[in-house]
Amino acid sequence: MTISLRFFLSKRRIKLKSFCLANNVKSYQSLVDILKAQGVDPPTKDEYEHAVKDLEKYKKKPAAKKQEHKNIEDNKEPTKKPTRRKRRRQPARKKSKSSKVVKE
Repeated sequence: MTISLRFFLSKRRIKLKSFCLANNVKSYQSLVDILKAQGVDPPTKDEYEHAVKDLEKYKKKPAAKKQEHKNIEDNKEPTKKPTRRKRRRQPARKKSKSSKVVKE
C-alpha cells in the first residue's frame, strides 16, 4: 500500500523542491525510484517540472577561494588572556557517629 505524496511531504514538513534538493534528485525518473522505494505515490511529470523549474538557483555553488595576505603579521590572530582558575569551595566535613566516646 502506498501513501500519497501530499501526506508524505506534509508529515516531513517540506516541499517537493526541498525533498529533491535533500535527496540530490537529478531527473524525474530518479525521483520516482526514490519515492517508490519509500512506498509513496510519485507526482506527475508536470508537478515535478513545476516544483523544480528554478532548482538550479538553489544548488550549492562552489566555495570561493580565500585570498592569502602578503603580510604574515596581518594573519595573526589576537592572543587570548589566560583565564584564572575558579576555586571551588570544599564541602563541609561530615561528622562520623564513631567519633563519640562511650563512657562505661
